[in-house]
This record gives sequence, C-alpha cells and structure tokens, in this order.
Amino acid sequence: MRILQRFLFVSLAVLSATDLHAQSSTINGPLLGFTAALGGTAIEPIMGVPGASRLANPLPLDGGISGTVIAPSQDYAIAFRAADSQVVVIDLLSGQVTPVAGVTSDLIMAASPSGSAAAIYDAGTASIQIIRNPQQSLQVAQRFDSSSIPGRASSIAVSDDGSVVLARFVDSGTADLWMMNSSGAVQRLPVDQPSAAAFFANRLDAIISSDATQSAAILLDAGQTAMQIPLVSAINGMTGFSSIAASDDGGRVFLEDAQSGNIAIVDVQTRTSVVVPCGCQPTGFYRLKGNSIFGLSEASQQPIRVLDASSTVPRIVFIPPNLPAVARGAQ
Repeated sequence: MRILQRFLFVSLAVLSATDLHAQSSTINGPLLGFTAALGGTAIEPIMGVPGASRLANPLPLDGGISGTVIAPSQDYAIAFRAADSQVVVIDLLSGQVTPVAGVTSDLIMAASPSGSAAAIYDAGTASIQIIRNPQQSLQVAQRFDSSSIPGRASSIAVSDDGSVVLARFVDSGTADLWMMNSSGAVQRLPVDQPSAAAFFANRLDAIISSDATQSAAILLDAGQTAMQIPLVSAINGMTGFSSIAASDDGGRVFLEDAQSGNIAIVDVQTRTSVVVPCGCQPTGFYRLKGNSIFGLSEASQQPIRVLDASSTVPRIVFIPPNLPAVARGAQ
C-alpha cells in the first residue's frame, strides 16, 4: 500500500504541471507516447516518464474510428473509419485524419518495428496491402496476394522496408505461418502451431514462436532463405509466447505469456533469459518512447502495466486509468 501511495504521490507531483488542451493540437510536458483506448475507438496521449505518467484526454478526431494501431514511432496511427471501414492515417501531433485511397477493411492492420511501413489485411480481396512511409505517402506501394492461402489471417508482421510479410493464418482451427515477399513468393514456413512473429528493426530477420514446442527462434532472411536458429525454449513459469518484440538494437528479445502474465527478456548473444512478472494479463507489446519501453496493454478501466527495460534491471511500472475517458466511453 505504501508503494502504491508513493507512486500516486510522485505521479501527481511530477504531472501536475503537464496539460493537454482537449480542443488544441498542442501537447505540453514530457510525452511518453500514445495508446489506443476505449476498445480502439480513441487515442490517448501518455504524459510523463516511466513510473510517473498519466493518461491525458483523448485526441479530438473528426469522425469515429475503430481498430486503432499506434505506430512504434509514436508519430502516426492507422485505424478504420467507423462509418465506412475506410482505412485512415492519423497524425498524432496534429490530429489530422487522412483516408488511404481505395483501401477498406475491418480486419487486421500492423505497423513495422520502426513505423516506416504499415500492412493491412483485407479478407474480401484476399490480399495484404503495404503502405511505405505512411506520413509521407498514403498510396499502396505493394499488394501481396493471399488467395492461395487457406483460412484467414489472425495476425501479421511486416518488415521496415515493406518487402516481407509474415502472416499467421487459421483454417478450421489449425494455424500456419506464411511468408510473402515483394517478388510474389508465398511460402508456408515449417513452424508447428505458430503463435507470434515480429521483425527486428531495419532488418529482414524476424523472431517466431511455436506453441507446440514452447520455443522461439530467429528467422534469418525471412523473405529468402528463412533459416531458423533456435533462440530459447521451455522457460520456467511460462506456458508459451503469445507476443514478441525486439529491442531497437536487436540485442534483446521480449517474449510475453498471456496466460501466466510473465515476460521473458532474452539476450540474443548469450541466449540467457530473465523472467519478469507483470501481475496482469498482457495483450501485446506496445512500444513507447525510449529504449525498450513497452505498454503491456491498451487503455481500459484497469491500470496499464509498462515494461521499462531501458536500464540494467527491468521493472514493471503503472499508468493509472483515465476515469473521465472511461466514463465518456460508457455513455
């Protein structure tokens, strides 16, 4: 209780000077990043620093949105326009909402590790559409044809140059991991019960995980040779790896177990791992500003747990819920 009281006291003391003008595009004070809120229908700034931060009022946006994905670069988001499922790009500093011409979907979107590319899966056209540099160009640069793949995509990952996509497809309860590249190749990868995939920043290498073996591997040159190098397996206290991320320099891999609530931090060179309990049910790695700082869920009625692995000793810190925003969403 004392720790919680101290946290709240420090949070209020540090953040009392920060302010977000709800009707303005100006954000004052230190900004840790942004988070999707109210089930992906709103975007809330995170003001402050790890361990002393709070959620500000949602950005004022024209029209309703859903399915929001915040870019790891924290400068834009992609979402569906609620009225017509039109894909839109949202400038997070100005709040400007711009539709992507000819792209509609209501399924899955993803941003690359540095945010330089975005991928949109459209089951209706059986394709994955790639937008490169979404803040500079809203044109589809590449379309990957997924019509030969059975089932539907449940998750996708895209490389920073937009040339390679890893997609988990589920058909009649069976999951497979597929690779598609800009040369038109479509290949099923030999991964038994794949659970997650993520690219390293500015590389064509990726990390993939398997539920069947409770293991994770590095996928070298995912778009060509796709050679698998074992990374880690059977970590005590973890039943599997539901989400994956990598540090900016590629030296560490972060593995999340939604069932146990534990986070494993693996050194890529030594293959040694440290397990950090979050005391929560994490839903993914949501990159924030700074070195290896991730939200473990999006904004809701519960506090957001944040993994701060920016220093030698990783820690879990909290962001209190934005209760006024939650009340507005319930109306």
